[in-house]
Amino acid sequence: MTLAPTLNNSDILYLLLNQTAKSDEGLEIFLELIGAKAYVHLLLESGAHPDKVNDCSKRAISMTNQLDIVRMLVALGQDLGEINDQMRIQLIGIGGEDLQATPAQYHQGKSRKFGQTNPEMMEIDFWRAMVCSGCTTNGAREIFHNLIHPDNISLEPVWFYQRFGRTITELPDGRIIEIAGEHEDYYDPDFCIYNDVVLYEKDRSFKIFGYPRSVFPPTDFHTAT
Repeated sequence: MTLAPTLNNSDILYLLLNQTAKSDEGLEIFLELIGAKAYVHLLLESGAHPDKVNDCSKRAISMTNQLDIVRMLVALGQDLGEINDQMRIQLIGIGGEDLQATPAQYHQGKSRKFGQTNPEMMEIDFWRAMVCSGCTTNGAREIFHNLIHPDNISLEPVWFYQRFGRTITELPDGRIIEIAGEHEDYYDPDFCIYNDVVLYEKDRSFKIFGYPRSVFPPTDFHTAT
């Protein structure tokens, strides 16, 4: 019979954290042993606050590349809308594809439009292609030769889906809703604040809804409620 004290997994993790996580090399060894999710869980148990920001004013939820960690932080009150593009694509299962649109679809759908009813299903092929792609407005302009220069003036913003200041909300049934947001700042020719809503189903299909400006004004950095 041995009288040596036994350590449970939690005790071992705390011991390893204290001994190995004091340097970059030690942290790398530690992460290999327990995995990033367990490490984050341990830090949170130890009193780390997920609201802390780094020198670039970014929180942990915007820097993680693991969906499990995103969900862990959201459960603690962090904003799902702050996740990076990689995590957003993993979450909704859509995005990052090459732009699949014809010149006719581009010219018919490149402009922002408001819904005529509350809401209106926006069946616009170019919008749907932009939701599925990682294409920038400049990229779309180049593809369809609609550049901003004296010989081919196009001052109207091109509809764009890489935005900031939008909300991302996961419903209890697993569907995802993204609301509005803006592209770029006021000095950019494609600057636009939107008022559309995209609903993602669990089967990776999605619907885009538009609203009258008087019902739902263009909005960014809002709450989902």
